[in-house]
Amino acid sequence: MSRFFKKRDAVLGKRPGELVYIGKHGTNVLRADTISYTHAGLAEQEGLPADRVPRSAPDGNLWVNVEGISDVPAMEQLESLWDLDPLVAASIMHTGTRPMIMRTGDGIFFLMKMLCYDEDHGRITSEQLSMLITDSRLITFQEAAGDVFDAVRARLGDVNSRLRHSGVDYLAFSLMDSIVDNYMLIIQNIAEAVENIEEKMLERPDETVIPDIVFHKKELLYLRKTILPFRDALRQFLSDLPPLFADSERFLQDLLSNLLHIVDTIEVYREITSGLQNTYDSFMNNRLNDIMRFLTIFSVIFLPLTLITGIYGTNFDYIPELHFAYGYLFLWGTLVISTVVMIIIFKKKKWL
Repeated sequence: MSRFFKKRDAVLGKRPGELVYIGKHGTNVLRADTISYTHAGLAEQEGLPADRVPRSAPDGNLWVNVEGISDVPAMEQLESLWDLDPLVAASIMHTGTRPMIMRTGDGIFFLMKMLCYDEDHGRITSEQLSMLITDSRLITFQEAAGDVFDAVRARLGDVNSRLRHSGVDYLAFSLMDSIVDNYMLIIQNIAEAVENIEEKMLERPDETVIPDIVFHKKELLYLRKTILPFRDALRQFLSDLPPLFADSERFLQDLLSNLLHIVDTIEVYREITSGLQNTYDSFMNNRLNDIMRFLTIFSVIFLPLTLITGIYGTNFDYIPELHFAYGYLFLWGTLVISTVVMIIIFKKKKWL
């Protein structure tokens, strides 16, 4: 399936808000992990089916992490359980949806991309992460198992951590911050790879660098398409911040600053890769020009020699030098002198 555009044939003819899964992890069975916490205690449950997921925590805050959103019947149960807006539920299951932030009912809906570097295939892969936040409940929806939130879970287990003494708004920020930190690591890996290509280009450019340049240029474009919309959405969200996130405003401002830095870095390395491609093209053109100049000089040197031998190679009976005793040596002398004179002229003009 294309990374830049996901086919939407499955939603043709469907009503708005109807639950239809669009994505690459289409065989997952939904499971949910829950963490309910206060400053004094924490309780966890893992692998819950849809019919056992709690609506809220009786006391304190609740984080429900849902994995396997391709399970349509289970998602319909959760939609009914939490009274989800139909368009929000549909956006959760349409994994090609553009990153966004929107208000819905009594909460806030966040949609962004969680990236990772696939070392086996040497490329960036993405998974859609959706978050629905209310006063004391945070629900996250993932396509499949596996995420970048282990550090957040560890901090939740620490009774002295800020997370345990804050609301779900700070937990939502912490999850987004983990995702953005992972963006930083991916950018760092790509930056190192691009700089290695640059060094190779300066040492000995050849055609082997072109596939690497094109590949990293495409990866940077994919990063830009993935990250830029969420940066814009977060900027707009901060311009009209809801009361739910009043205590986390400075943290979100810092998150926006990191996103701005990431986008700027992406643009810089896109320019570098474009410059590398232009440098390679210039190098190849210069090498071609050198080859053409050599061949031209070589041809010009042999033009008078060809002319002279052509004249004396004619089949007329009365050529003045035909019976000259030293005619052969005279011809060779003329050829050598002509060649030497041409080379001297070219060297003085710095054409050689």
